[in-house]
Amino acid sequence: MKKVLSIIFLFMATAVVAQAQTEKPLLGDSPWQIIVSDDITLQSGVFVEYEFPADTGYDYVLSMTHGRQNVHAVIVISNVQDSIVSRYVQDQNSRTLDCNFWVDHSASYKALVGITDPAGARGDEIVTAFSLVRKKRVEE
Repeated sequence: MKKVLSIIFLFMATAVVAQAQTEKPLLGDSPWQIIVSDDITLQSGVFVEYEFPADTGYDYVLSMTHGRQNVHAVIVISNVQDSIVSRYVQDQNSRTLDCNFWVDHSASYKALVGITDPAGARGDEIVTAFSLVRKKRVEE
């Protein structure tokens, strides 16, 4: 439980620091900007939730990369009233998940992320890289 609370605190602190920083371009003149990027250690079977600010007029991608085979990974993006904006469940042997989304209102949103072992193992530590990027939305 102590480890879960420390992970939640880490995500919250990262989000606060990310708000205070200016956005950084992903690559040179790329339209994508990094909002937050961090490596954390998740525990199998434990889901972590954190909040982040999102604005209308942007496309977002929350990426999660882990180094384990034979695990399922989940990303769910919702507003603070728990209405789901986007979700991605990876149940194959892919080690990278990209959850694409955009928002209807500029506000705080939540990301619920986790990794589970289909064999039922819980508590295994899995090093995971997260990044949240955005670019101006191009209307079609």
